[in-house]
Amino acid sequence: MSGPTSEGSVRFATTRGADVELFETGVRYPTGTRRRWFKTGSRFTPYREMTHLWQSGRGLVIASTRGIEVLSAQALRDPAQMGALTAALRASIARVSRGDERLERMDALDRRVTQTSRPLLGRSLTAMVMLVAGLALWFPNLASELSFRAGLVESGEYWRLLTLHLVHTHPMHLLLNAAALWILGDLVELSLGRGLAWATTSLAALGAALGCIWMSYPEAQGASGVVAGFAGALLVLELRVPESLPALWRLPRRLFIGAVALDAVILSFVPMVAHAAHAGGFLFGAAFVALVSSKAPEQRPASSWLRAANGLAGLAVLVALAMAGLAAADFEQTWERRALVLLEQSDPTPEELNEAAWTIAIAEEPTGGLLELAEQLAERAVQASQRAYPHILDTLAEVYFVQGRDDEALAVNAEALRISPEDRYLREQRRRYKGERARDDRPDAGGLPDEPELPEAPGVRV
Repeated sequence: MSGPTSEGSVRFATTRGADVELFETGVRYPTGTRRRWFKTGSRFTPYREMTHLWQSGRGLVIASTRGIEVLSAQALRDPAQMGALTAALRASIARVSRGDERLERMDALDRRVTQTSRPLLGRSLTAMVMLVAGLALWFPNLASELSFRAGLVESGEYWRLLTLHLVHTHPMHLLLNAAALWILGDLVELSLGRGLAWATTSLAALGAALGCIWMSYPEAQGASGVVAGFAGALLVLELRVPESLPALWRLPRRLFIGAVALDAVILSFVPMVAHAAHAGGFLFGAAFVALVSSKAPEQRPASSWLRAANGLAGLAVLVALAMAGLAAADFEQTWERRALVLLEQSDPTPEELNEAAWTIAIAEEPTGGLLELAEQLAERAVQASQRAYPHILDTLAEVYFVQGRDDEALAVNAEALRISPEDRYLREQRRRYKGERARDDRPDAGGLPDEPELPEAPGVRV
């Protein structure tokens, strides 16, 4: 790495133990803080590597082909000297080879920051997943209708390949994805422009869905695949064309790469994570941006083509939501088809079978034929789980009870109570089966304590 080439320098005193020094070929500035858990050091950046300087009231961001460094105004002994430091850096850059061209590119990046309209991608995606989460509070079966399920996708419910990115059933999963969509989505739009950013979103979603298909996940949901696509896109921009990005829109390179790597490592130990969906989203987002960033701006897809492609993608999402709505509206036909699909599969999980049986059993006035299918589903779930799970036994008891087979319902309920004898819900179900509660007065399911966990599906949260 090159270093100072003359003894003379211009100094700006700091509070960090090392001063900012401007040499003939570059600048040395302190890094870290005086806090004991951060190591204070210094870094030398040649002027020929600098791509942008951005000064604000908080300090100065120095962007180079190797990353960004932030020098806060409070780091200078005299914060009022920040403007003088920026001017001195620009004057030094002007003196190196082709310095005027470098400054012109920096000025163009300044104009890009000030003239770019507020990004909409991140907040739009966040609003969409929040809206679906809110609707799910009113329509409990919404998540089931929108999630990816390999067997149902294979049976023709292709809308799930698009809607899986919108649904989150776990609050923390929702909050983390919503925040990541907002922050990274806005950065992608600022860096690429609105048209390319929406195209990146669509391709990342496609990559995540293909990952789910490849692994045949019994169930998957969430926008993490799209978030991974944004991370891949930003990483390609940072490593491939850092000079095209204003300093204000770049993430600290080492921190960003470390965060991506750490996320991949940590999630590899977390159950119920659809790793193939993450990988698919990351690869598709990164590959697309690598392709468009390798071309000059005039060679990239025309805005009219991007608008058309993004419009078709948006229309596809609307059609997918409409198809999901139609399936939910025609309960009888939809669940008859789904039950038959599950019963024809050789290896559905007990939870898949149980959930389908329960959904049919608690529906309003299910037909006898549909209840017969629910009985087959519930009995198969009980058999596959070796009669060891109270909530699966309770589903079978509920199906018997709705069919008017009260004695059989009581027998299965007694079997569940032997596994979890203190469970209030099961006891209230028994009172209902014995006629001590109204037939339609189903107790609230408060969870079944001390029951063994079912083997987890390969992926639930994307």
